[in-house]
Amino acid sequence: MKKILPVLFISFISLSSWAQTVCTQTLRQARTVYDEGRVHELPSLLESCIRNGFTKEEKTEAYRLLILSYIYLDEPTKADETMLALLRENPRFRINNEADPSELINLYQTFRTWPVFRYGIKLGANYTYVNAISANGTNSLNSADSRGEYEPRLGFRGGVVFEVPLGNGLSLNPEAFYSITTFRYDNEEFIPGISDIVATEQQSLIELPINLQYQIADKYYLPYVSVGVTPAYLLASELEVERNIVNEQSVEVDTRDISEMRTQFSLNATASAGVKFPIGQGYYVLEGRFNYGLTNFSDQKEALEVDPLLTWNWRYADSEFKTNTVSIHLIGYLFDKYIPKKLKVK
Repeated sequence: MKKILPVLFISFISLSSWAQTVCTQTLRQARTVYDEGRVHELPSLLESCIRNGFTKEEKTEAYRLLILSYIYLDEPTKADETMLALLRENPRFRINNEADPSELINLYQTFRTWPVFRYGIKLGANYTYVNAISANGTNSLNSADSRGEYEPRLGFRGGVVFEVPLGNGLSLNPEAFYSITTFRYDNEEFIPGISDIVATEQQSLIELPINLQYQIADKYYLPYVSVGVTPAYLLASELEVERNIVNEQSVEVDTRDISEMRTQFSLNATASAGVKFPIGQGYYVLEGRFNYGLTNFSDQKEALEVDPLLTWNWRYADSEFKTNTVSIHLIGYLFDKYIPKKLKVK
């Protein structure tokens, strides 16, 4: 049995290679038959190799010859059926307006040949900037220094994306992302000369952006811009508090879940710009995005009440704030989903 398997494998490879060679010769013969005007011979000549034997490129050319033969034989139903078979086999088939016969061009234009939608993924990094609306705290807030400052930190963003063409370069672009955003509150003048405090917050969210995308140009690469809104749902928010006691020369650290101190649902205005590069059967996507926070993440009225231990033991109470996020999607890939069909004549 061990000896038979390699023999069978080699035989299968040899037969496949032989079949492809024969079909390549058949395609050359079909070109000659077409050029000589004997188009009625093409269906029977090409039938076997279309079922099995042609490469993808050869099958595309064979279908094209068959379509032309059915057009010239005045068999529109068979021409339609063969065009549909070609588009299912090779959805990216495009006619040559300069070289193809007008009959083929006209027939091609009666079919849906564009993608119904695109789908894929985007992965990248984000920076979250805090927009403080009003200061809060258990310390003196008389000076700007005593109020501390927020600093952006690196986070993660990734999810699935869809694009539905609307025509004239416009697409509806719904998405679903999982995001981790991080920012830090630093107050070196918390209690001047006695202690300072650093609080790093990490949030995990589900984001559901809905964008209207416009393709700027149709070249080898496809630049685009988009605007929309991004509703977000907060899954969890964790705060790591670090307090430096100057006189005691000690550092105290604690981690607390502060999800109850945060608004669960938020809304952002979104603006994006990117470019798509055709690679393989789809597009590599590089994109930059800005989310502008429209709703507050915290409520100043509740900042001192939700977690008394955090407030009075750690002497921490955050400000009322919104967040703005800059994202860069460095890894993205989109697939085209084609569903070719004959269009209804209006």
